[in-house]
This record gives sequence, C-alpha cells and structure tokens, in this order.
Amino acid sequence: MIICLCLLVYILTQRHLRQQLQRLSTSIVNQLGKPTKMPTLRWIFRVLEGVYLLIKCTLEGMKKLILNLNPNI
Repeated sequence: MIICLCLLVYILTQRHLRQQLQRLSTSIVNQLGKPTKMPTLRWIFRVLEGVYLLIKCTLEGMKKLILNLNPNI
C-alpha cells in the first residue's frame, strides 16, 4: 500500500509539472539536449541535483538564496 501511495504522489507531481509547462508555454531540455514539454520527474530530480536553498537570517530579515542553479534548465 505504501508503494502504491508513493507511485500516486510521483505520478500526480509529474502531471502537475507537465501542466505547468503547458500553461507557461515553455519547455525543459531533455537528456539529448532537445527541448521537451513532457519531461519525466526522474529527469527533473537529476537536473535539480546539487541545487540548494540557503536561508540567511540578517537584521533586515530573512534572505533566500538559490545555489548552483543552472540557467539553461
């Protein structure tokens, strides 16, 4: 049952990603370097591997920085 629940979350997340790409009329570069509007969630996880969100607390407030993000995604 847990595996089925995990697969359901995975599929729904992938579906949401694809719907958002369609809504924004954009695409993501696939493994072959060609733009695609139907990426797999596994590919997105691989592309985002090593990307971090850094939250710094300063006197002015909290600052959020995204580290190691490749602009060619």
